[in-house]
Amino acid sequence: MTGGRRAAVLAIGDELLAGETVDRNSAWISERLAEFGIESAEHRTVGDDASSIAAAFDDLRGRHPLVIATGGLGPTMDDCTREGLVRSLGEALVEDAEAVAHLARWFAGRGRPMPPANRSQAMRPASAICLVNALGTAPGLLVGGMGDGLVACLPGPPREMQPM
Repeated sequence: MTGGRRAAVLAIGDELLAGETVDRNSAWISERLAEFGIESAEHRTVGDDASSIAAAFDDLRGRHPLVIATGGLGPTMDDCTREGLVRSLGEALVEDAEAVAHLARWFAGRGRPMPPANRSQAMRPASAICLVNALGTAPGLLVGGMGDGLVACLPGPPREMQPM
């Protein structure tokens, strides 16, 4: 493939490194990228550690115009993709009002109150936008734009990630 249309895929999760879960997302994403004439030039896997995630984003963003990450967007303590991304970007996390509203509707539609931990899923880097997740509680994140490079962070569960 030509024209500098290259991407990197970053899979995030201790369960991937431990072999407890097989990373099928990276191959699926690479297949979709190829359909658009984009070469998946690198796949990388890191654990649930904000410093490792930040270092991976720093490196990959410096070498690829598109980085797509999966995993680590849940409400638990080990979900630290957001923290790794803001460290890489040098930005603060801000709460996204639309994402909070979406989460509240998601839980209300199931007749449950939103657990306080899930509110963390509405946090995003200041320069990012949240991507609606119609099938779960973890919104995706999109950072960058024309000429700046693009980073997309998607949920880890394939049934949520693939439609996004």
